[in-house]
Amino acid sequence: MAHLFQVGAGSGGMPVLDLICRDPRITRVTLVEPDVYKPHNVQRHWFPLSAVGEAKAVLAQRWLKERRPELEVQSLLCDLRAADQQAALNEAVATADIGVCAGRQ
Repeated sequence: MAHLFQVGAGSGGMPVLDLICRDPRITRVTLVEPDVYKPHNVQRHWFPLSAVGEAKAVLAQRWLKERRPELEVQSLLCDLRAADQQAALNEAVATADIGVCAGRQ
């Protein structure tokens, strides 16, 4: 029963998230991604064109839950440096077993 803390759910983060979350030992994910899915992202991301305008973290969470409904997923739609999110980020990091940085933050 492991907790993954991952920064990034874009073109680099989603392949990593997919591979790690296939492991049934991963039971919890905290995902940090402040970006919104934009038209120029469509060619290199896993999300559909119809999702343009949505938060990447929300799209990634939905994508994960479609594949692993039992997976506990928390999305933090913030920059790692966001002063008002430091308590939540610190708590998530403190309880994580695995950390991945797959974003540009």
